[in-house]
Amino acid sequence: MSDREPTPEQWRAIRAEGSVAVRAGAGSGKTTVLAHHFLYLLRPRPEAPPLIDEVGRILAITFTEKAAAEMKQKIHTLLAVELGRATGTERRHWERVRRELLAARVSTIHAFCARLLRENPLEAGIDPRATILDEHESQAYVEAAVEEELVARVRRGDPAGRELVQRHGLRRGRQGGAVGVCVRLLASLGRTGRDGVWLAAAMEHQEALAPVATAALREAAERIAARLRSALGAARDTPTVARLRAAWPPYEAMLEEIGRGGAAAPVLETGRLEDLCRLLGAARLTGTVRDDLAYDGPRLRGVLAEEYGFLAALAPARRLTELLVALGAALRERKRVDGVLAFDDLIAEARALLADHPAVGARCARELRAILVDEFQDTDAVQAEVIERLASPGVPLFVVGDEKQSIYGFRGADVTVFRRAWERLGGALPLGRNFRSQPAILDFVNGLAAGTMRVPATSPDPGRWTVFDPEQRLVADRSAEATRPGVSLVTFAREHTRRSLSAAEARELEARVLAGVITALHERREHPVRFGDIAVLFRALDQVKAYEYALRRSAIPHYVVKGRGFFQCQEVRDVASLLATIADARDGVALAAVLRSPFFAIDDATLARLAWPAGAARPALTRRFGSDESFADLGDAGPRLVAIRDLLRRLRALRSRATIAELITDALAATDFEAVCLTQFQGPQKVANVRKLIELARGAERRRFFTLRDFVALVHDLGEREPREPEAQLVGEQDDVVRLMTIHQAKGLEFPVVVLVDLGRRLERDNDTAVIDEELGVLVAPVAGAGLHPQSQAQLEAYRVRAWDRTRA
Repeated sequence: MSDREPTPEQWRAIRAEGSVAVRAGAGSGKTTVLAHHFLYLLRPRPEAPPLIDEVGRILAITFTEKAAAEMKQKIHTLLAVELGRATGTERRHWERVRRELLAARVSTIHAFCARLLRENPLEAGIDPRATILDEHESQAYVEAAVEEELVARVRRGDPAGRELVQRHGLRRGRQGGAVGVCVRLLASLGRTGRDGVWLAAAMEHQEALAPVATAALREAAERIAARLRSALGAARDTPTVARLRAAWPPYEAMLEEIGRGGAAAPVLETGRLEDLCRLLGAARLTGTVRDDLAYDGPRLRGVLAEEYGFLAALAPARRLTELLVALGAALRERKRVDGVLAFDDLIAEARALLADHPAVGARCARELRAILVDEFQDTDAVQAEVIERLASPGVPLFVVGDEKQSIYGFRGADVTVFRRAWERLGGALPLGRNFRSQPAILDFVNGLAAGTMRVPATSPDPGRWTVFDPEQRLVADRSAEATRPGVSLVTFAREHTRRSLSAAEARELEARVLAGVITALHERREHPVRFGDIAVLFRALDQVKAYEYALRRSAIPHYVVKGRGFFQCQEVRDVASLLATIADARDGVALAAVLRSPFFAIDDATLARLAWPAGAARPALTRRFGSDESFADLGDAGPRLVAIRDLLRRLRALRSRATIAELITDALAATDFEAVCLTQFQGPQKVANVRKLIELARGAERRRFFTLRDFVALVHDLGEREPREPEAQLVGEQDDVVRLMTIHQAKGLEFPVVVLVDLGRRLERDNDTAVIDEELGVLVAPVAGAGLHPQSQAQLEAYRVRAWDRTRA
């Protein structure tokens, strides 16, 4: 799009002066518009100097390193055009601009904040030599610090800590146990710019609502009792009504007691209420009290259940609030002592710096003459505040975004931030012409968006929903070029139903179908499709292995873009087991794992005899390996086991003076691990993964708090959490390969052919037992009706994803 003249619609945005919001639809050339606007601000004018005279006075913010690099490249490309047609004074001006571009302030929001903090360490109260952790390292560091403090509090008898650990375990389950719950809630606080003081005040506000909730609870109980008495008196005497009449007196007494306020803190037996709802359903009397009491299967609903849930949750919410305040303070002190800044601290600390030291913001305002922000719909509240504090009066703010493309809610992005920005600026300039997709694809996208982007009638917060506006329909700049359909649906629903497939089996079948579709596209006679022209998009890459396996079986070259699964690979686990037994000779599980791995390939029978000798009362694996015995009872395997023991001892002796990478390299050189891996399925991939782990170890060791034990714990933890870490890539993204990526990773990219898979995937159910509400602070289960439920937020983001991902083609 950069080699064509901008459209009138684009020129209006490019030449806009002052603070402006641009609503840029998918494929509308927003990066090109940003680059043009960047140079427009620097362009010499016939009768006046440029709007901005130095490149360094423009701050351009993106949200990924890739986007920043793309914007810089686009600016250089457009500048080359200007240089090609300029002469005399104008050419000398553009040559100076080209030199200054080397130091242009085009970066991610995190990189900008890091620079701001390093330039103002005294005001920010940070060590200028502080280590800045990346996302993975930050997660591991914060979890370790929270776990240490949580365990210490439990040992001291802290009731809140004990309650949380008893309920969730320390580190187990989908939420990561008590540690995971605390880390998630602390991160949520940080993303919204809140601290312990706010949290405590919000808890007091929540507790102040207790009298209102109690009154509503009693009124609901009275209504239920009165309506059911009336309904039972008028109902025909059927068997189900007779059963309800017989069971009614105890329920009536309970409801009347609550209605009279006989208990200061009413106690409801939820199981009995569920039984009452079932009796009402059988007697066809559910509608009589539906607003006050209903049961939809997983949970009770209605005024009675919601108000009781709110009251019952107040005490645990107070305890969890106090625990989070204490953990947050301990974490801040730990970071100060260690000289560490976590990844998200960069934004929070920059916000605090600008808020607490107006002189710093004023100095930035004097240096800056314009701020440009890309993908503004993906900002969170704290990021937006940093940007708005920099954009003081006299510093124009040029923001580009589209709420229909806000798909980063899982990172804390708040779609209402962009909406408030363009409303505050008096509206937004539209960019609705799509330069990427065929008309048939856009017709499909517009129709899909019109049918799904609407506010549900039952939504408690309509303002958070993205609504399709017919005036924002995407219009194709291209004419129809193909007779084939622009969108095709491949389904195996009948096969799925006939065979009653499990989710895993259905995904394997879909993966085989995908391989067949790609093969057919690649081998067709007319207009065959290159592998490199195909992108396969996923909602998430946690199930990508099934698709990779199917593509490998069909000999389809492919590349997973920042996928998952690296730390779950068996060869990575084997090396981790080796490091674990080097770090701790008493770790019997790690020793057993490494003995039967390709490092030493001890068979199960020998391992069993080694671990549990004849006549032994208990396992003796680590004890035997810690002794100097000859393993004579194991026959021919004895000498080999002696050699293995000696190697492990030698590696343990090296651990205090050798790096982790050197330990792994020595072990590989002393064993046949890589050779054995090469004989297995996907052998080269396995060897590449091991070498990638060595490089990760080198990177980890550059962080001064990482020891061998820390690295082992990190690899184990990442294996449990399945972060976005792909296997080592044997081909490059630029090769002729099919690219597998998430919908989020495809932002800003385009492909001739896009395949959307796993469309039957259900939304992740929100099972969080505690959340941070923007008004009430900590809410714990059971709670209902407290603002927009997170599941509804996930649903509305899913609608945006479904419409947006189809514009990649």
